[in-house]
Amino acid sequence: MVEFGPASRRHITTYFRKTFTIPETVRISDGTLTAELLVDDGAIVYINGVAAIRSALPEGEVRSTQTATVTIGDADETKFSGTFWSRLCCIQARTRSQ
Repeated sequence: MVEFGPASRRHITTYFRKTFTIPETVRISDGTLTAELLVDDGAIVYINGVAAIRSALPEGEVRSTQTATVTIGDADETKFSGTFWSRLCCIQARTRSQ
């Protein structure tokens, strides 16, 4: 759980960064990995600096002040996934409201 700031001024964007290593002994048959996220309200997953997976955010450059394009409530939060090959994963999680 991540704190989102005071009610009068919520943080729009939260950043997560994780570097990981895939051991050479692990064989990935098609050269891809799959990521699965639970999103409320939007997110972009960057792989090696490139947007690989988007949910509720527009294509192209997204500034830190850009809110998600939809509000996703507790009952509607869903997992989304994407496939990629990488060692560095960065995620921008977004809220719809400020």
